[in-house]
Order: sequence, then structure tokens, then C-alpha cells
Amino acid sequence: MSAARSYSQFHNGTRLDINALMSSRMNRYTHLSNALQRLIFEKAQCIIDDGLLTIGDREEMVNYVIYVALNLSTGITRLLQQYDFTKEVPKFVIADTIEDPFSKLECTQLLMLSYLGFDILIYSPSGYRNIETFVAPSAFSTHNVGEFSYNLRAPQFRIPTIPRAQRKKGLFKSLFK
Repeated sequence: MSAARSYSQFHNGTRLDINALMSSRMNRYTHLSNALQRLIFEKAQCIIDDGLLTIGDREEMVNYVIYVALNLSTGITRLLQQYDFTKEVPKFVIADTIEDPFSKLECTQLLMLSYLGFDILIYSPSGYRNIETFVAPSAFSTHNVGEFSYNLRAPQFRIPTIPRAQRKKGLFKSLFK
């Protein structure tokens, strides 16, 4: 995202105009329910209000948040459509094995996913800084689990091929079939 891009028509510095965002030509979510669209933009407002994103000045930070709110991937919006707060919470796991910290955009995206209800785990075997560069320490917990490892390759995680409906539901469901 170009930091110079301004979304000033959608905010007054601290408050988003959610109705303007929802009716904008830039809104890629018009096919989603109004409630889900509103949820996305309200969570963007929460990010701005909480001040956990430490990106440049306030204007730049608000622009990043609006950009991310308007550009969630189709996969994420589909997960949000199916999301049920009382059942499985979507998980997002990152294995960070490089020296470069996360970018402003990546930090904003991760914070948005967190606010939308995703559980996020960042595994950094080297102990290098990643999200700390642009997200306040009060937004996350850090746990050290032994010695740091360097020059590692990210593992190739396999996605289960068994459809969700056919997977075992847990210990009790298996015992009481």
C-alpha cells in the first residue's frame, strides 16, 4: 500500500464514517450481509480507538487500517461468513524464520484478524522481532520456550484432506457414537 494514499473521505481523523465506507465504490464486500460489512468496519474503528498500532502519525495509521479493512482476502471473508463464536475459532499460525520484521501492512493485517476473532500464533524460533515493530507490546503475549535456533526453514504444513464433516469430533463423540 502506498502510505501516501489518503482515505480522508472516510474519517475525520479519529472516527470512521462506516456508512460512507459501506456505500463506497471501494467496498468489495457489497455481496456480504450488512451486518458482516459493519462488523469489519467496526473492528477497524476499534483498532484505531485502542491505539495498539504504532505506525507513523495518526493519519498514516488510520489510512493503513482503512486499507486493510477494505482489502481482506476472499478466503478471510468466507471464513468470517461461516464463523460461529460458540464453536471453532479460526486459527492463524505463522512460522517466522527470517530476520526481517513484519511490515506495517502485515502488522495491520494481523491486528485486524485478531480483532475479527482469529487466534494468532507467531512462532519465531530465532527470537527475532516481528510484530513488535509496529504493534504495541500490550497487544500480545510473548513466551520463550528454550534456546533460540537460527537459519531454519519454514516447515511445509499439510492441510488435512478429510472433509470437516467426516473428521472425528473429539474424545467424547468418539466414545459415545
